[in-house]
Formats: sequence, C-alpha cells, structure tokens
Amino acid sequence: MSEIHRRSDGAKVLALAFGYKDSFVISIGHATRSAVHEGCSHRMNLNGYYKDLRRFVKSNALLEILAIALDPKIKTDYILIYRNGDDIPRINWICSDPKRERVISDWWLRECTPN
Repeated sequence: MSEIHRRSDGAKVLALAFGYKDSFVISIGHATRSAVHEGCSHRMNLNGYYKDLRRFVKSNALLEILAIALDPKIKTDYILIYRNGDDIPRINWICSDPKRERVISDWWLRECTPN
C-alpha cells in the first residue's frame, strides 16, 4: 500500500471499501471537492468473492470508481457508483435482500437521476 501513499503525481484515494474475508477495492485518482478528474485507476483483491463485480470491472475498461461499498457479511453484495469514459455517474449493484434492493433503487432514482 505504500506505493499508493507515496505517489508523486498527487493522486489520492477517492474511494475505499473492505469486504468479506479481507477483500478490498481502492480507487485512486485526482479530485477536487466538486469534481473527479479523468485518469482514475483502481486496485482490488476480491479473494474470489464478489464475482459479479469482478466481471463488471473486467468488462468496462474505462471504469472510474467514484464510490463503492462491499457487504462484509455477504460475499456477493456490493454497490458501485462509477463513470465509464464520460461525465455521467452510473450505478451497478448486487443485493440479495429485496428490501435493501428497493431502497437502493429508490435512492438512486430520487437523488441521483436528473429530472
């Protein structure tokens, strides 16, 4: 992790999540209070868990992780807020609890979708 802390280009940790059995995701990039700038990268070790997340990340080469949460008790569930080569924030998630699934969907539609 010291290579993340000692970056000479001024990049910072933008998002960090710890999950099931020591799995983690770190998003690194340049940001101000109002914007995340292009050129984000990420490091992850999912330890074989969160397989849908791994597939999603591999299939989206321009992925910029803006925010992420891994459920530390369930090895499949996550929420990912990202951009994919443009300025449009998007969401991808897996949630095994139908009630929480609905809360996430309602929140995204109410708070994060343009009118």
